[in-house]
Amino acid sequence: MAKCLLRPSKGTKNGERQPGARRALFTLSCINVLNFADRYVPAAVKTSMEEDLKINDWESALPSMAMTAVFTVASLIFGLLADREVLDRRIILASGIAFWSFATALSGFAQDLQQLILFRSLVGVGEASFATVASPMITDFYPGPQRNRAFTIFGLSAPVGAAIGFGIGSMLGAHLGWRYAFFVCGFPGVMVAFTVLLLNDPPMGINDSEELNDDADSESESL
Repeated sequence: MAKCLLRPSKGTKNGERQPGARRALFTLSCINVLNFADRYVPAAVKTSMEEDLKINDWESALPSMAMTAVFTVASLIFGLLADREVLDRRIILASGIAFWSFATALSGFAQDLQQLILFRSLVGVGEASFATVASPMITDFYPGPQRNRAFTIFGLSAPVGAAIGFGIGSMLGAHLGWRYAFFVCGFPGVMVAFTVLLLNDPPMGINDSEELNDDADSESESL
């Protein structure tokens, strides 16, 4: 049902930038800003969070450790789902973005360390879907000679997001409390998650065949 509401995938011949590439790069880069902003909120409000929940430095590191562990395992699962095309990649992305953003906002409701660990672990599930799908999708949009620029733009969104998350988190934590930092950084992702459903999803590997052909030609010439 959900797949029927998506735009049909469009693709030109391999070796060319696919339709909607710039829009997809802009959208995914903006969402990656939110991705890294959510990751750096806990560090920004670490002190006030420890005082409120009555936890020490070691305990305050456990939610991030749990998120990383869950992220690692979930990445394998989402990567498998994407490679086997079990679900449309846009559905995986939208679901993951909404899930991690909602989990980030839920972290603001945590009443103890156990709840905070749970909510941050859920963040790892959502972020894993984005990490494993977004980069291959960009690869399919852009042919080899154009990928470096595309991934440079996408990569720059990470430090920008980290700076925003730490800056906004610190400011909100100081004036409104650490819980509001999670609320403000989490809910925007829930609202923008649907935007990836409007993107084109080019055929998987459409620009890989050209590279394989080039490699084959170079090998034949060397022989």
